[in-house]
Amino acid sequence: EDVDDLSTGIDAILTKLGEVVEPDEPDEPDEPDVPDEPDEEVILNYPRGGIIITFDPHESYSVPTQECIVPVYETLLRYDPDKPGELMPCLAESWEISDNDYSYIFHIRRDVTFTDGSILDAYDVLFSYDRAITLNEEEGFGPGWIIGQIDLDASSVIDAYTVNITLKHPFSPFIYAVASQWGAFIVDKGLVQEHATAEDPWAHEYLKDNMVGTGPYMLEEWVREDHVT
Repeated sequence: EDVDDLSTGIDAILTKLGEVVEPDEPDEPDEPDVPDEPDEEVILNYPRGGIIITFDPHESYSVPTQECIVPVYETLLRYDPDKPGELMPCLAESWEISDNDYSYIFHIRRDVTFTDGSILDAYDVLFSYDRAITLNEEEGFGPGWIIGQIDLDASSVIDAYTVNITLKHPFSPFIYAVASQWGAFIVDKGLVQEHATAEDPWAHEYLKDNMVGTGPYMLEEWVREDHVT
């Protein structure tokens, strides 16, 4: 009798296992939370100590000023944030260095404009290096010495988007100076010439108060010793 009960129990289990069980209907996924569109422009206020003296990228040394300049102006190359010690393209899409380490050929991107709508080209690059070096050597200020190894007489524009930068002597750290946030920023040649005067041929006075770069931000307002927008 016990054997019969055991057999009956096993048959019942096997029968149950053989049944097709319909899966439960899945729950409907929750709708993702989508933030409402802001009714007005969102403004981030960033408090910072220090006094801004100039916005001229070929004059400035101070950290508070650089924090405003760097988002506006750009360099040919920049440091790779994910690979310390390595460089990556910025305004130059590629570059070559001669076997004797004297000449650097930079190929300029063709899709870049300044915030005033002017198109970036190789003439802006060579002009910017000339301006930075000359202000440092002749006017006695600015970080142009960082790229002071450039032989301006031997450097040239090959075509509208290719520039040859030749050095006075081989200097292996030069390629890193090109990515420096001091001295190597590219300015708008046409804008500088438009605001140049006989007394101020590099439009230093104009660029002290105004910024026109190729970066993602632009200057809207500067109230001295109060705020920058």
